[in-house]
Amino acid sequence: MKKLLIIVLTMMWATGLHAQAPKTWFDGDAYFTESFPGGGILYYTGTSADKEYDFSFGLEPIIDGSFKLVKCTDTDKIPFRAEWGTSVRRYVQGSIDVYLIEGPSGEIVWTLQRTTQTHQNALANQLWIKDRPLDQLLSSTVLNTHYLSEFSKTELRSLAEFISQKQYTNPIEKINLSLINSELGVADYDRYYVGDIQMIEDASRSRVYYVDSAISFLKALKSGATICIKPNTVINLTDALNTSENFKGMDYDWVDDMWEYDGDGKIISEAVFNGRQLTIRNIHNLTIIGDYNTHILVDPAYAYVLNFVNCNNLKIENLTMGHTVEGYCTGGVVGLQGCNKVSISYSDLYGCGAYGIVAEKSSGIEMYHSIIHDCSYGIMQLFDVKDAYFSSCDFVRNREFLMLEVDSQCREIEFSDCRFAQNQGELFPAEGRIKFENCVIYHPEGGQLHSGEFHDKSLIQMDESTEVKITNMPLGKRPVGPDTKFMK
Repeated sequence: MKKLLIIVLTMMWATGLHAQAPKTWFDGDAYFTESFPGGGILYYTGTSADKEYDFSFGLEPIIDGSFKLVKCTDTDKIPFRAEWGTSVRRYVQGSIDVYLIEGPSGEIVWTLQRTTQTHQNALANQLWIKDRPLDQLLSSTVLNTHYLSEFSKTELRSLAEFISQKQYTNPIEKINLSLINSELGVADYDRYYVGDIQMIEDASRSRVYYVDSAISFLKALKSGATICIKPNTVINLTDALNTSENFKGMDYDWVDDMWEYDGDGKIISEAVFNGRQLTIRNIHNLTIIGDYNTHILVDPAYAYVLNFVNCNNLKIENLTMGHTVEGYCTGGVVGLQGCNKVSISYSDLYGCGAYGIVAEKSSGIEMYHSIIHDCSYGIMQLFDVKDAYFSSCDFVRNREFLMLEVDSQCREIEFSDCRFAQNQGELFPAEGRIKFENCVIYHPEGGQLHSGEFHDKSLIQMDESTEVKITNMPLGKRPVGPDTKFMK
């Protein structure tokens, strides 16, 4: 009888509000609209801030005045760190109206707060909250996990200790303490919202982002960021680059003619002949690391996979990068223009990209334990590059023009413990100055090693340990490329 009364009262309450504007709720990223389909169930549909993910769930009233998280349709998708059937409490105090989603032990794992703002304004308010003093927030504002994801575990423990040591804690502080404690129980790797980026500030104040989609990858691109791509993730940038809405913002731009562009955008969707490419400008101290089996791809044959302009201190590690199309491409894999201190390691750069690397007016380029293969024009192009070092890398089955196109303005270009095999085309152009130490060079019969005198010491320098053979023999396996670092 008591349960029936609760359901009836809930239906009366919801029906009375049905004619009014629907309630909206916000969790720090996703925005939900409330509806009342009947049967005493409150139903919520929402979308993430990047518009890439949709969510829906129901709340069923139970005897003690709280709710149960329920699935109303087969397509319902839960956005919380909880399971269907978990308990949800509602806290109302003054202007604060918030759902508290609980975990199996009664701890608060997620908060969903009612708002009268639009989604855009709610997101702006979330940014404003980040600038407010923490001691004020802890006692007056119900926090959310998106806000807390910006704190390291050490910082979260300090916040929890600060609240716990107070002689008196108000209800909001108790809610925040429970939320912080539950956040401490989540592995750093999993501290992210479904479909969004995870952001953690470590002790050095650099930001670490865990991403699993093209949108979240683009959002994480900024100076000082370490971007970790989750295991078994394939990021195809093309769809995201083709949607202009994704590039509205201070540091994002949608550019049809890069030659005429004079804006300040750092993340740019740039038009190329048959599509768009990602160009990253003036971003420094950026690290992109792939976990096991991670790929970054693009569709257009004329696009670079990653194109960097005027960027310093770049690090790319454990990634497979290339084009989805087969055959011939005129866009390379990694482009570097005016960049300094670039490191690529344990990576696979493959064709049909025209070249694995195209670098111009750049310096301090290093590549370790990586492979460039099956590119349609050659291995790499270096123009006015100073201090480039390639160690323990393999270059195989590339074709069909100049394999190592190194112009006369390049200085200090060195290959150490590298292997070249089954490449079709002229391997070394006459004007480039290149040094080889302990390398293996297998070039097919009929292929051209060099257009000038091969042993011209002013151009090509080889130590005695470098092996050169005219043969199409393939190379044996060795630990180069992605995921080999996990074998150590």
